[in-house]
Amino acid sequence: MITGILDKTGNLLWAKQVGGKGSDMVNAVLVTAQSDVLISGSFGDQCIAGNDTLLAGNERNPFIIKFLANGEIISSYSIPSQYNAGFRMIVCDRSNNLYALGNFSRSLSIEKTILQSHGYQDVFLMKLTPDFKLAWCRTIGGQSNDHAYVIAINQKNELFVSGKHKLDLYFDHVKWMESRLYPQMNAFGHTFIARFDTDGTLIYNMCFPGTSENYCKSIAFDEKGNPWFAGNFSGKMRFGDDLRQGELVATGLKDIFILRYSDPCKEFSIDLGEDINLLPGQWITLDAGSGYQSYLWNDGISDKQVLVTDKPGKYVVSVTNEIGCMATDSVMVKLVDPIEKEDSQKLSLTDFNPVFYPNPTNGILNIYFHSLPAEEVEISIIDIYGSIMILEKKKSSSSILQLDLSSLANGVYTIQVKSSSESFTGRVVKN
Repeated sequence: MITGILDKTGNLLWAKQVGGKGSDMVNAVLVTAQSDVLISGSFGDQCIAGNDTLLAGNERNPFIIKFLANGEIISSYSIPSQYNAGFRMIVCDRSNNLYALGNFSRSLSIEKTILQSHGYQDVFLMKLTPDFKLAWCRTIGGQSNDHAYVIAINQKNELFVSGKHKLDLYFDHVKWMESRLYPQMNAFGHTFIARFDTDGTLIYNMCFPGTSENYCKSIAFDEKGNPWFAGNFSGKMRFGDDLRQGELVATGLKDIFILRYSDPCKEFSIDLGEDINLLPGQWITLDAGSGYQSYLWNDGISDKQVLVTDKPGKYVVSVTNEIGCMATDSVMVKLVDPIEKEDSQKLSLTDFNPVFYPNPTNGILNIYFHSLPAEEVEISIIDIYGSIMILEKKKSSSSILQLDLSSLANGVYTIQVKSSSESFTGRVVKN
C-alpha cells in the first residue's frame, strides 16, 4: 500500500509504502483538523508500518495507520482475528475520537469484547479514543451476508451509517426489522441507514427494500444539517418512513438514487400528562399511550405501556417508534395528606370529587373527599348485573369514609355516592 501527499499544484510532497507479504488493501483515508493522516483497511499475514509490525490471524484483519503531515508514521492499530475482517471507513469528531465502520465474519475479539455475527458476515461500528483505546462497539446484521459502506458525522457529532443487508436486521442482537413484513424484498440485499449518537446509542434506523439490489454509497449534510443519501439500485426501490411515500423504478440495468431527509425524529414526542397527587394506600396507573414499538420506565425493569404504582417519586418513560426514534417524558407523583381540612372548610357535595383507594382492594375501601361533606351521603355497591350488594348511609367528621367490601366476591363493581342533590359514580375492583 502507498500513502502520499500532493501540494496544491499536484506535486508530490511525500509517499510512504506500508504492507507485508500478504494481500493488503486500503479502503479509506482521513485527514484530521491537525493535518494528521490516517488510513484504514485490511491486511493479511503481516503489515510493516514504520517501526511497527502488525500481525494478522489466519485471515485478513483490520488496521489503522496514523501519519504526521510530513509523512512520519506515529502510531498504528490492528485487530488480530482468526476470521476475515476489515475497516471500510473511518471518521473523527472534534475531539479526535475515531469512529470506524467495517465488516467481520463469524467472530471478532476487540480487547475484552467479543463480537458474534448472525450470518456469514456482519457489520461492526466502533469508537476509539485518540490513542486507540476502545470506547464501545456495536454490531449490525442478519442471518446472511451484510456489508458496510459509509460512515459520516454531522455537526452534532451524530453518526450516520449505511450498508446493505439481507433478511432480518439486528442491532446488537436486538431485532429491528423482519424481512417477512416486506414481501417485495429481494435476495441480493438492500439499503439500511442507521443514526447513532457518540455513545453508540441507536437513534433511528431506516430500511429501503426493493425488487433487486440497492445500496447507499455516499452521505452528506446540507447547511441545515439535513442528511443526503446517494447510491445505486436495480428494479424497484421503496422509500419513506413507512415505505409508502414513494417508489423508484430503474430505467436501465442499474440506476442512481439520491434522497434527502429531514429529521424523522424531530416531531416525535410523548406526554405523560400533569403531575399526580397520591393518597396513602392508593394505587395509580401511569399510561404512556399505545402505538409505540418499545417502552422502558426508569426502574429499568418495566417495559410495558402501563405502570401501576403506589409509591411517590419521579417517573420517567422512554418510548421508541418503528424506525427507532426515541422520546422521553416524566411525571411527578406526590404523596399528599388527605386530612388537612378545618371545620370552616366544609363544603357541599357539589364541590368534591371522591377518590377510592386502595383500588383494587381486598377488603376495606377508603373514600376520600377533597372537601368535607356537609351532609349525610348514601353509598351503594352494585354488581355487574345491576344488583345492589351494599347500601350504607354515612356521615363523617373527617374527609375519609370507610366501607368494608370483604364480604363481596372478587370482581368489578360500580360504586355510587349520593347526596340529596348530587351523585358520583365510579368503579372499584375487589380481589
